[in-house]
Amino acid sequence: MATTTKKADTIDTTLEIRRTIPASRERVFDAWTQAKELNRWSAPAPMTPSAEVDLRVGGRYRIVMRGPDGTDRVVRGVYRTIERPAKLAYTWKWEESPMADSLVTVEFHDRGKSTEVVLRHEGLIDAESRARHEHGWRGCLENLVSINKEHQTTSKVVEAFPPDQSEFKPHPRSNSARQLVWTFAVEERLLTAAVKNQLSLGGGFPKGPDTWHEVVSAFKQTHADAVATLEAARDEDLAGTVKFFTGPKTMGDIPKAEFLWFMLCDQIHHRGQLSVYLRMAGGKVPSIYGPSADEPWN
Repeated sequence: MATTTKKADTIDTTLEIRRTIPASRERVFDAWTQAKELNRWSAPAPMTPSAEVDLRVGGRYRIVMRGPDGTDRVVRGVYRTIERPAKLAYTWKWEESPMADSLVTVEFHDRGKSTEVVLRHEGLIDAESRARHEHGWRGCLENLVSINKEHQTTSKVVEAFPPDQSEFKPHPRSNSARQLVWTFAVEERLLTAAVKNQLSLGGGFPKGPDTWHEVVSAFKQTHADAVATLEAARDEDLAGTVKFFTGPKTMGDIPKAEFLWFMLCDQIHHRGQLSVYLRMAGGKVPSIYGPSADEPWN
């Protein structure tokens, strides 16, 4: 009877989550083990992470998760298993908690062009702790998925737009389709500039190319530059703040990680506009978060 009770407790307090991410195992493993990558996703919204990593068996990591009110929560641990790109295991402990270390094990399975992540968190003290950690882990994993997926989806919508309808807009006060794609390019450029500490908002919004082909090429190039910049960024490149708008005619200091996430969210917003234009301009709307009439899943 005692054995049965112990087993039930273990099942109740051990957390397992599976998530498929549209990137290679190597890319996802690196996102889990490099500080510059952890700084992009390893805290659930609206918190901003800042990570320190000593990636070796016996090495330590530390992640500070800062809330919008400036309050910090800090988790730290020791790496127990490092098998790139297949498996990672490390201890987990909140610095402010008197509770003992728990253990996180992550397996990375090849699924063609994607990776299935299997995360197992053992040693949580009770069902309430399990529920809190499940909420946090799901939020973090959603961040990681979004960063890789949203850029691909935006490109998909841009490529579906009829080039001969580039000046289409549903209202005289609306931006044209070409201007929306130029907005994507400018946001990618701002992202790169922020990481390189070169962000300047002087001179207003820059004028874009006059043709659809030129503006799409600019978007592809600025996106490639942004990806290369993020992949090459050092920890110190992603630390600190940038000056940006915090309200009408108001500038303020924004943490870099928060600014990068804002750029992605704003791109998603304008992509929604372009998707509406696409239907009205006679194009076929691709599936985005689910099937569309033009691209059903059945």
